[in-house]
Amino acid sequence: MRLAALPTAFAPVDDLGKEAVAGRETVIFTENKAGTLFYINHKQFDHGRVDFRARLNTVEEWTIKNDSDESHSFHIHTNDFQVMRINGKPQVNYGL
Repeated sequence: MRLAALPTAFAPVDDLGKEAVAGRETVIFTENKAGTLFYINHKQFDHGRVDFRARLNTVEEWTIKNDSDESHSFHIHTNDFQVMRINGKPQVNYGL
């Protein structure tokens, strides 16, 4: 799969890879065998639950792993993020 370059005209791109890491999280997507129930870190997905809270003005390193047969979109509300690697391959396009 070839990824398109992300536009940078909307905001400056800060390379967060050079910042100190204040915390680390692992997010694992799974599902039941029927593919009808979905889980984040072994807890059934719930729109009303907040699973993670990042501290303002810090850099965290999150590992996102999809152990399901579904394609999962991933986003963080209110905070920018930078994609460092996809399947272990370093990325030069940053998601902000």
